[in-house]
Amino acid sequence: MAWVTPTIRSSDPTPDDTITLQLAIQDPTPNRLYLARPCQFLTPRDLAACNPAYWTSHRYAPEIVAALNDAIEQAKRRTQARKIALFGYSGGGAPAILVAAGRNDVIRIVTIAGNLDDSAWTH
Repeated sequence: MAWVTPTIRSSDPTPDDTITLQLAIQDPTPNRLYLARPCQFLTPRDLAACNPAYWTSHRYAPEIVAALNDAIEQAKRRTQARKIALFGYSGGGAPAILVAAGRNDVIRIVTIAGNLDDSAWTH
């Protein structure tokens, strides 16, 4: 929910329909991690401190990819996982690819309706 219209930014990027989260919850795999996009699922106070660029123009910024990598590393340490599979839904497709490009422990990447070519998608 980054944009209300093609030119009007959403005031809260949290999706109305959390189908991907619901699917992750139902997954019987013992170790799974759902990573929301920047600034999603925040309290109003925390959302006010979140830069809207991180859910619009800078959602693939190096600091976002680094934060995703940090979260994955923390989860790997807690679970003692050695390999990971990444799933990116819609706007999460490109970050999944960007994260995987800098790692050597990714055994699979799945994107569902991922926007992998921003230039083609925005024209």
